[in-house]
Amino acid sequence: MQRLRSFTDHCLALLLAGSCCVNGHPLGAQPNESPEAAIQRVAELESMDPLGALSLARKALVTTGSNEANVRVHALHRTVRRLESDHGSLEGFLRSSIDALSISRVLGDERLIAEDILFLSEAYCRMGQFERELEECQRAMYLLQRGQDSLVIARAHLRILEAMLHASTSDAIHGQAAEAERLFSALNDGQGLAKTWSLVGRSYANDGRWADARPFLKKAHRLSTEIRADTLQARIELDLLDAALHTGRKEEAASLLASVQALVPHAGDRTMRIELLQLRHEAAAQGGRWQEALELFKAYHAATDSVHLERSTQQVAGLGALYELNVKDRDNALLRERNALNETLIAHERRRYHGLLLAFGLLSALVVALIIAGYHLARSRKRVMLKNRVIRRQSDEIGTKNLELKRQNMRLAETLMSEEEKDLLLREIHHRIKNDLQIVSTLLRIHTMGTVDKNTAELLEDTQRRVATMASVHDQLYRSSDLRNIAIEDHLRTLLGNVIRSFFAEDRIAFDLRSNVRELPTEVMMPLGLVLNELVTNSVKHAFAPNGTGKLMIELMEDATGRIVLRYSDDGPLERSAERLRGDGFGMHLIRSLAEQLDGEVMLLQADTVTFQMEFHITGALKAAS
Repeated sequence: MQRLRSFTDHCLALLLAGSCCVNGHPLGAQPNESPEAAIQRVAELESMDPLGALSLARKALVTTGSNEANVRVHALHRTVRRLESDHGSLEGFLRSSIDALSISRVLGDERLIAEDILFLSEAYCRMGQFERELEECQRAMYLLQRGQDSLVIARAHLRILEAMLHASTSDAIHGQAAEAERLFSALNDGQGLAKTWSLVGRSYANDGRWADARPFLKKAHRLSTEIRADTLQARIELDLLDAALHTGRKEEAASLLASVQALVPHAGDRTMRIELLQLRHEAAAQGGRWQEALELFKAYHAATDSVHLERSTQQVAGLGALYELNVKDRDNALLRERNALNETLIAHERRRYHGLLLAFGLLSALVVALIIAGYHLARSRKRVMLKNRVIRRQSDEIGTKNLELKRQNMRLAETLMSEEEKDLLLREIHHRIKNDLQIVSTLLRIHTMGTVDKNTAELLEDTQRRVATMASVHDQLYRSSDLRNIAIEDHLRTLLGNVIRSFFAEDRIAFDLRSNVRELPTEVMMPLGLVLNELVTNSVKHAFAPNGTGKLMIELMEDATGRIVLRYSDDGPLERSAERLRGDGFGMHLIRSLAEQLDGEVMLLQADTVTFQMEFHITGALKAAS
């Protein structure tokens, strides 16, 4: 009877669509009508006759070219899908959802594809295929997350939460809910937050965890009341009423029942009204009102039987539509395979024909080429003979030049061998000098150990450090691949560490070395190392208290003109540092002598600390050294 009534209503709508006019235009689909005009006419008719608007939209898809893939046709498909959903036709809703998704995939718009996939998941939900609903929602989320629209992503999280509730997969609900809550909080979207908390509360309620469900439902109810979202408030109050009945809160249940009975009739859907009947039945049974509970139980089961029958009918229609779509897909796939096979055969024949033409053309060209080659062969023989003579003469000349090149290569090899021998000899000289200086250093240390006079021992120790500084330069040259330049930073760190260790002060005196100079010639490195040795020795011996701590600051910088600046300071007392660096001792005389050897200039800068500064140019230092 229900199908007959629906069919009768549909026929009446078609009659109205064929006979009525809106704004002077007939309601039937017009030939060559644009999708925009069709959507406009459907919107004008929808308020008066929804079924007629649906019929008109279906006809418009046919007359405007529903197989075209453009944004306007896609919009028309979405209009048909909305009308099918409002009319309650699951089969039509499923077909229109699949058609819209096919067009959006051709268009390649990921946002449209994701929205159409979400509508397809809703169709699966109505068919009771909750696992496929969840799968499609997750596919849509994958596409939306590649965009930057936080609101759309947050709403997609809500849709996944609903699908998880339908599929009873409560394990992953809380992770989705946390992400949705974060997004809605950032967007300041109160309704989204309330929906999220409501879904979390319902997931706990489905698991029987009423105590865990109540805090989320309370928060959602408070927020939905503030924003005056009646439908959402009705849904949350139904869940709160269910929780109150299960936890024995009779007074709260009575208050919620009165509130939800006022909200559901005008703000709730049929599912909420049926659920309200069930909760009223449970409340009456808990209150001992058995007659009222029996009447409500009968009304609840009558309503659920009607809904189950309608859902079963829709699910059967939807499964039938899916079956038809699968059959069509298989037929289309078979047809595509046959077309591909025929195209392959045609392409093979074309290639064979083109191959024969090409072979004939090549054969003809070969014959012509043989004739021309025979003609030119006789003329070429004389030229070849003349060329052979020229080639033999050139070969003799090349042989003579090759012999000369071999001799030059031999001389070059001998020169290279001599260069390698020179490098080896220089390395051996540096190695022997280093060994000799180490022997001198060892002899000085032995003499120091046997000297009773403290001043003499101190002079011998200073001399030993100077000899060790010179030995370190030769050791660095011996180990380096470049016999003319020394890597400056590593060498200076080793030198400074050795000098401080010679005073057994490495635990109490630190140094900070800064340099942008990568390498220096040997002629510059030797006096520069001796200058640093004298400065560090002076600081360790005189700048700090016995067993006291301190820090040395060394800076070696080179500018674009090749000028090198050495700055040295310590954190000892200011007056003592000035006296030491202006003194006339042997160490300072040696520093000034070494500065002259580098053609450099020495000065003292006094601010927070006394800084020793020496400036010189590499070119001037090399000239002075030579």
